[in-house]
Amino acid sequence: MAHRDRTAIIAAILDTTTTMSSNSDIVYKARMSFNQIRDYMPLLLERGMVEKTNRNDCEAYLTTEVGRKYLTAYKQIMELMGDGPKV
Repeated sequence: MAHRDRTAIIAAILDTTTTMSSNSDIVYKARMSFNQIRDYMPLLLERGMVEKTNRNDCEAYLTTEVGRKYLTAYKQIMELMGDGPKV
């Protein structure tokens, strides 16, 4: 897999968390490491792009309206660039 930039990593997380997702879900679906999640989740929470919630007594995340706007804009830019959404 090619190296992903910061915007692509954020988009992958947001795409995964459009449904309630645990850290393990994000690692698997967004093809990330737990260290990357540890690095990115505080930023996404601080910016209001995801919210922390609980699923079966486990920490989980869900994309907010702000995060959905980011994801939509990211996909539009990727389509304009001819790359198509790679989320």
